[in-house]
Amino acid sequence: MELGQPDIEQIVHDLRSALGEEAFAEAWEQGRAMTLNEALDYALEEADPETP
Repeated sequence: MELGQPDIEQIVHDLRSALGEEAFAEAWEQGRAMTLNEALDYALEEADPETP
């Protein structure tokens, strides 16, 4: 891992542990099914829920 880069494997592990396997798998598949634009819209909406 390069300096300043997140440890993606650790983040995924922590999320899987926090959500449980079933919920994690469902969320992962929903994310994989998104287009890039859908993912960006979702991320921006989550960052600022007041934006219409």
